[in-house]
Amino acid sequence: MFAIVVCPLAIGCSETDTPAAPDETISAPARPSGPRVTETWEAESYSTSGSSSNLGHAVEYQFDWGDGKLSVWGAPAREQTWNNAGIFRARARARCVQHPVSRSPWSAGELAVSVKLPPESISPPQQPQGLDHLQSGVFAVYTTSGAISNLGHGLEYRFDWGNGTTSPWRSTPAAVNAWAR
Repeated sequence: MFAIVVCPLAIGCSETDTPAAPDETISAPARPSGPRVTETWEAESYSTSGSSSNLGHAVEYQFDWGDGKLSVWGAPAREQTWNNAGIFRARARARCVQHPVSRSPWSAGELAVSVKLPPESISPPQQPQGLDHLQSGVFAVYTTSGAISNLGHGLEYRFDWGNGTTSPWRSTPAAVNAWAR
């Protein structure tokens, strides 16, 4: 099965354009609705409605998420995930399914969404590795690994020597200690 699209040269259509129906107008959709506060990487559902073609044709929707990304055209309800914190202004528009160049203006209102970083959690490091029997005054190196920030932040390490002293905070998961008598 195939289709033939005819486009008058006078209106300057490209090979990918479908000509608009004569005098077709698409009404602007309502401001998107959905959560106004979320966290980065959290999928949330947003929707819009209210657009129609004056010719009774089916319409589909596109969302501008306010972060430089547009959704693909489709259903009036979508999931969105932001990967950066900030305030983003979501809006929507509609187009005719049969004549995709017939588009509505953007929704009159925008939904301001505040995207926050989730609380930071850090996984515990593994049990330190190093010598467990030393003579007094002999230095030994101890190392650990496995600690991870859920936000991807760099970590610092401090060793508690179990005798009331600790190492200084270090960006490397290793420290040197010598026990006194």
